[in-house]
Amino acid sequence: CDKKNPIFMRGLAFRKRLMKEQQERSGILSTIYYSANDIAQMLGISKSGAYSIIRKLNGELESRGFIVIQGKVSKAYFEEKWYGLNV
Repeated sequence: CDKKNPIFMRGLAFRKRLMKEQQERSGILSTIYYSANDIAQMLGISKSGAYSIIRKLNGELESRGFIVIQGKVSKAYFEEKWYGLNV
């Protein structure tokens, strides 16, 4: 690889920008959603148990017309249903 080659440098810059965008997107998702790992750790249950809870909560949201992400649940909805908090 010739690092002085302009085509190589453009490709490198593109890959860096793409990686940064992916990290930013995953950071945003992690701030508004809980994953199965998060719920399993919080509740001290297995990951499969956490997935069951997520499926149930996402099913409730879908029936109310909300769009859901499989394997993740809205933090606000989880906290409302689990702890009775209205966020």
